[in-house]
This record gives sequence, C-alpha cells and structure tokens, in this order.
Amino acid sequence: MRNTKSAGTISSWSTTSPEPSGYFYTVEDILNRDFAAVHKPAFEATASTVDDAATRTAAENKTWPMLIGKQREFYNKVVVALGSPTPLAEANKKVTETLRLMQTYTQLGFATALESDDLMHGLLFGKNILPGDYVHPQAPYGEQLADAHITQMFTRALSAYNQCNTPLGTPCGTNYVNPQSYNQSSSYVADCITSSTPGAPGDMMGNCLHYLASSAPRSSPLSTRCTRSGSPPAPTPRASPTSRPW
Repeated sequence: MRNTKSAGTISSWSTTSPEPSGYFYTVEDILNRDFAAVHKPAFEATASTVDDAATRTAAENKTWPMLIGKQREFYNKVVVALGSPTPLAEANKKVTETLRLMQTYTQLGFATALESDDLMHGLLFGKNILPGDYVHPQAPYGEQLADAHITQMFTRALSAYNQCNTPLGTPCGTNYVNPQSYNQSSSYVADCITSSTPGAPGDMMGNCLHYLASSAPRSSPLSTRCTRSGSPPAPTPRASPTSRPW
C-alpha cells in the first residue's frame, strides 16, 4: 500500500533539565494512528478484487485442518473438565440435579398427568428427555439413554476426531469432521439446531444442548403442561405399549 499521508515528526528528544524526555513513533504506531481515517479508505478506493481458485483452494487446505485441530482440542478440554472438579463439572451437576427434581416433583404432584400424558412422560423419562447426566430408570425399555449422557455426548464428539494422527492442538490433516453425527443419540442429531442462537456457546454440540434445553422442542411444552393455572391441562392420551412412538 503506497504512502497516503506524511508521517510527520516521528521522534523528538530533549536533553534539557531537569531530566531528558521525548518520544519515538514506530511504523506500527503511525499505521495504527492513521489506519481508519487515511490508509484504509485509500486502499479500498484503489484496490481490486482477484478471485484465484488455486489460491483459495490452497488457503482452504491450510485453514480447515487447523480449525479441525482446534475443535479437537476444544472437545478434549470439555471432556477433561467434565470429569474433574471444575466449574463446568459443577454446572453440569446443577443441571442434572434440576432434572432429577423436576422428575421427582412431577411424579409427586402430577402423577395422573404424567401417567396419561405421552409428551410429558417423554420429556422427563423417555428418549426426548431434557439434557442431564442422569436418566431415570422409568425410561421405556430399549430407549434408555446412557447415564451421564451430556458427558457422553462430548466424549463421543471427541471420538469423531480419532482420525487425527497429529498432536493435540495442531492441524488435523483432514478437512471435515462432524462430531454431531458420530455415534450420537438421535436426540443430538435429528432434533438439534447446531447453528449459533442467542445465549448458545458457539460449538456444534454446545449449541445442540442449548437448543434442546431452552427452546420449543423440550422445555416450552413441559412448562406449558406443568404451570398453566397452577395445574396441568387436560393430558394428551398416551399411546398403547404396542404403538408407543418412542
């Protein structure tokens, strides 16, 4: 980028008493000072766009393995933190305790609705259960999620990067890994929105958990059933054991 403005005085020094004083501007100082008002507009006014496929491909081939390596490092940190005495593990414990309290209070306070309402039962005990690291043994046979299924979700996500044969945190050597679909429960594949939503952490699996816990598919229907007018509404009839959808 050609010079668009004189840098002016870049250094000044005085040796007069009581003590020497002065300043010296580096090239970085001059660029930072004038970039937004002078250099950037001048560059944009004269620059041209070149779409070179070979250059773009070369950049992608360097960038994607680096990003995949960072994703792998991130999920490794999450898995380690969930299994250690950390703030993340404590937060996960509170989420699980909240789920267990919801299960217990619903059994005690809305036992009839819980027995007859297919949706309520599925959100608290079925395969559409709210996220937590505990699954009540009342889950339908064959549809129980593994205990610690939040932790297992991130553990399986990390396993998706087993094809990376490079040190942790370095470029992976592959251009694509999908932790959402790697041996995950259907709750974390078909039902999830992995794009970032307000309040979501930003990674695919974290976004998925945030969506399941805070949006319409799970928490809203359960809240509607349990809190309207202080009592549950007329329940939706549950399917028979032979035709139960889950």
